[in-house]
Amino acid sequence: MLYESDSRSRSEEGGDNGERRRQRLAVHDREGKVSYGFSMVMNRQSEGFHLEIVDKYNQPTGKSVHFHFKDLKAVFYVKSYDGKFDPEKYDHSMPENGVPLVLLFEDGETIKGHALGHQWTREPRFFFVPEENTSNNIGILVERAATKQILTPGEYKKMQQQEVEDFISQHAKAGISREELLGDFHFGKHNYVQALRHYREVREKEDTAHIRKKLCTATYNVAVCHIRQHDYQRALRYMELVLELDPAHEQALRKVDQLREHLVKHRR
Repeated sequence: MLYESDSRSRSEEGGDNGERRRQRLAVHDREGKVSYGFSMVMNRQSEGFHLEIVDKYNQPTGKSVHFHFKDLKAVFYVKSYDGKFDPEKYDHSMPENGVPLVLLFEDGETIKGHALGHQWTREPRFFFVPEENTSNNIGILVERAATKQILTPGEYKKMQQQEVEDFISQHAKAGISREELLGDFHFGKHNYVQALRHYREVREKEDTAHIRKKLCTATYNVAVCHIRQHDYQRALRYMELVLELDPAHEQALRKVDQLREHLVKHRR
């Protein structure tokens, strides 16, 4: 995976059959462009590195691009280029000597995980292992200059709490409960599972068409997230919940048919 003790990150890792295979890299620059490939040698103390570009089948194209670290957001070590992978093949665990952090990037992305190495506070770039076990990312070489803030979990929690209270004070209206506002806050952050939880609590107290609509939209978005994660069984379950709320939901009707057809083919 990542080797913090070596100034070079290895470009190959052991395959299932004991052979050596190239490690998959997704290079994200500051402008939002992503390039895929592998690097034979990457010295994080140097100014940059060469990326050997591959196609979607992980086959070399014969093209090479040189990147300057200063132009990058991060280098992501990924399980697959298309986001499809077998989670059973990857043992996701946090490093024992890692420092728990929350990274807030300039582009708005937030990633929780652990920084590696004793010198990470003084280096222009450092290795980071993401916390999310369903992530396609094995590890990240983070460009410090591309981060907006680097916080401890405690600092991040306090910042979130303040952000929630500010949102509620700004959007408070007669007839809208705090619970519904919490749902709106998380929905705006694309945290649809949390939004769904709050909307359900509101509905238990007062079942209105207004809250059912919000509940339906949040449920649909949760289902779409599961589709993107290739968890089609769970996606189907949430799409069916959408139809329980709104039997005429056209998008959910189409998705349910597609998901059922896919799952039948998969079982066959």
